[in-house]
Amino acid sequence: MARVAAALILAVAILGCDLSATARFNSGGESYLEAALGADELTKFGPLGGRSAWYDTLANEPRSLHIQGYQRLDDRTCTLSLWIHDPQEGRTYDIGPRGGEAHAIYTSETFSENLLRSYSSSQPNAGTFVLSRFDTRRRIVEGAFQFVVRNNPQFTKDPAAPESVQVLDGRFRLAYDVIGSFAGKASD
Repeated sequence: MARVAAALILAVAILGCDLSATARFNSGGESYLEAALGADELTKFGPLGGRSAWYDTLANEPRSLHIQGYQRLDDRTCTLSLWIHDPQEGRTYDIGPRGGEAHAIYTSETFSENLLRSYSSSQPNAGTFVLSRFDTRRRIVEGAFQFVVRNNPQFTKDPAAPESVQVLDGRFRLAYDVIGSFAGKASD
């Protein structure tokens, strides 16, 4: 019995070492990424998928916060990606085209037909993103968002795809990794 218990403890320790602290935090109950996608009920990214965040501080590039979620649903998979340039705690950002304050992409792929639907915030004033917490010491971000994304015909392969999708009641709390010149520091 003692050998079985020791083997279980060792297995948990080995498996635990494969996950970074950020991955463990983002897989646990204290983190979340969720939103109502179109007419669907609230989608919680992570239970059958994943959620992640990272702060990009590469030299010669604007600093940006990236938030992504992936979720497998009964009949399809969906992804949600958000980018916020120059993240500042307590600030509200306008979501719009790539290169602005914030940008959003939503995709959905139906399983049996492999029909991709791709949407992006290609229009100005597509929505808002509130960054209520940007803790550079503990590397935790929290906030809320809502926006409308338009069909991206360059990538959409589903002829029945609606022209736009509303993303409502979005909220998140995630640990983030730092990529780039400040990656070794706890804060910038």
